[in-house]
Amino acid sequence: MRTVIWEQRLEGIPIFEAVLYGHISKIGELVSLGSQFLPNPAQAANHGMPNRIAIQNSPPLSAAGAVAQAAANIGEDVSPTTQRPGRHGPATRRHQKWIAQHAKRMEDVGGAFEMGPAPKAACKFV
Repeated sequence: MRTVIWEQRLEGIPIFEAVLYGHISKIGELVSLGSQFLPNPAQAANHGMPNRIAIQNSPPLSAAGAVAQAAANIGEDVSPTTQRPGRHGPATRRHQKWIAQHAKRMEDVGGAFEMGPAPKAACKFV
């Protein structure tokens, strides 16, 4: 049996624990399907953070400032001026997208299936 997991995202950001998973038999039959997707993630995000789009477009704290503040919360001293961006290696990404029956636009609901360049036993589906 094989398990495939899709992750729900809002504006390219993964939604915590919002997944759709399917179990598929060796002969390709769907054995089970489950979902923890949010029916309207944009509405939930707006409810949790009013004016979130404006805040995302003009954050009150820079990325370097956020790292420094997070480090200070655990007793570390990291200056925003001494930070530098990390380097990311090349990765293979495959995406699958769909529109749920209740969605009016592609941006309303999405998912991603990602595999990095790794041995088969180490592949991670998110």
